[in-house]
Amino acid sequence: MEKIAVVDYKDNQFFGKIEGKDTVINLTETGLRATDFMLISVGYCFGLTVEAYVNHKGYKIEDLQIKVVGKKHEKENRYE
Repeated sequence: MEKIAVVDYKDNQFFGKIEGKDTVINLTETGLRATDFMLISVGYCFGLTVEAYVNHKGYKIEDLQIKVVGKKHEKENRYE
């Protein structure tokens, strides 16, 4: 199965959506940067994995917090 993410730039703003879905996110208005979305995505993916495992084992999760840390490289414009 293939998913296609579409990012449009209109009127000095970026908009993101997944083809076939009605939800469009104004990426500029969120105030988040691309790195922020990446970190959130990694945490969300890990959370889904934990949820699937817990459900498979018949356990319950009442509260869960996942922190994903991205550290900016001291000399280069990238995160580690």
